[in-house]
Amino acid sequence: ESDRFSGITTLIDSDNPVISTADPIGFVDATGAAVYGFAPNIIGYQEVAAKPFQEQLYLNDGISYGVQMNIPIFNGNSTRNNVKRSKLNLMRRELLLEQSKMDLESTVYQAFVDAKGALKSYDAALKAMNSQRLAYQYAQQRYDVGLINAFDFSQSKTRYDNAVIDVNRAKYDYIFKLKVLELYFGVPVSELKF
Repeated sequence: ESDRFSGITTLIDSDNPVISTADPIGFVDATGAAVYGFAPNIIGYQEVAAKPFQEQLYLNDGISYGVQMNIPIFNGNSTRNNVKRSKLNLMRRELLLEQSKMDLESTVYQAFVDAKGALKSYDAALKAMNSQRLAYQYAQQRYDVGLINAFDFSQSKTRYDNAVIDVNRAKYDYIFKLKVLELYFGVPVSELKF
């Protein structure tokens, strides 16, 4: 009973489900704190004023009860704006995710087209090398019988050597682009065969 005269303010428990103002609309991921929406806050309190000893004889005098109600008139607009802003941010993130997926798809498709192009380039280089080899063999036969001079024979040999170099370049370009494509399709680096 002596606590009734100590002058402290006693607040009604905000976790009491009977007096609860509103259910939370969500929770903060990092802290787990409840987020409340647009409902007003209602706080009940009881105040007992500290009184001199002579006045404490009248136990029921000086006790007041009250209810405080906080209606968020202007706060509601900022809360609504925050909710709308959060929804817009969510939509923006979803659009960025879609854009990233489309970019990845485009990159994979481009790698596929590059690999196909490198294969065609390799096939063309092989055909060109076979043609230059045949031309070199004919030039060698003609040089052996004296129908062409050493300069023309040397030119034929140089064209054949360049064709072999082009085949090697196209081959390794195709292998590289094929390995890039395999990486995009999820083949682990340890399983790539060179």
